[in-house]
Amino acid sequence: MTEEQDVVVEEDMIEEDAVYEEELTTSGWGLFAGMMLFGVSMLAFMAMCIGWGVPNMLQYTAFGIAVDWLWYGIFDGLTALVAFIAAGAVFQGRKTGYYLGLIIATLSAGRWFLFIPLVPFWGVMMGIVWVLVIYGLIRDRKTFK
Repeated sequence: MTEEQDVVVEEDMIEEDAVYEEELTTSGWGLFAGMMLFGVSMLAFMAMCIGWGVPNMLQYTAFGIAVDWLWYGIFDGLTALVAFIAAGAVFQGRKTGYYLGLIIATLSAGRWFLFIPLVPFWGVMMGIVWVLVIYGLIRDRKTFK
């Protein structure tokens, strides 16, 4: 190889490295938020099926109010659908995923914190997952366009 060919090869390698570095703008927290939104959308879908299939599962809340299984299942179904859409948008780096993820995570965290007296372990775990999703989205908010 001549010197000119060596210079061209080195310039190509430098350009490839620059492109590679630009692609790595999303941190692990943003990917975590997207994965958790996707995973929790699957859990919400299963909860919807359970809510419609076994209506006595969460018949009464800790406040003594009867939970209507139809509306509870619809809420879980909407949560599953919107969380799935938000997860896809988060993976693509769209601002829609950021806002939908924050809305779903905030509403769902509040909902599960209300269920802590009825199902303590599950309520705390789901609350923690949603709070971590909120943290991941807010931490990477500048990467969403």
